[in-house]
Amino acid sequence: MGIQEDLIYQQDSIALGAGDALFYYTDGLTEAFDIDRNQFTDERLIDYLLTNRDRSAHALAENVFAFVDMFTAGAPQSDDITSLVIKRF
Repeated sequence: MGIQEDLIYQQDSIALGAGDALFYYTDGLTEAFDIDRNQFTDERLIDYLLTNRDRSAHALAENVFAFVDMFTAGAPQSDDITSLVIKRF
């Protein structure tokens, strides 16, 4: 991932235990604005994920987008909002 050829990336690995999840997202998610120009923020996303950590990967992905939609309440966004959820059973 990335658009710059000359960047050096560190490679590592982790073991996911049963029920562990990885949540990847673009900055458009946490930088989404409501009608008063308040940002969604990393903290709001972390709170949501911790509260809903027992849900399936599909439910996490769907519901986080619904949560962001509710927060933004139709305010126009200037960036993409993309996520990927991987969860071990």
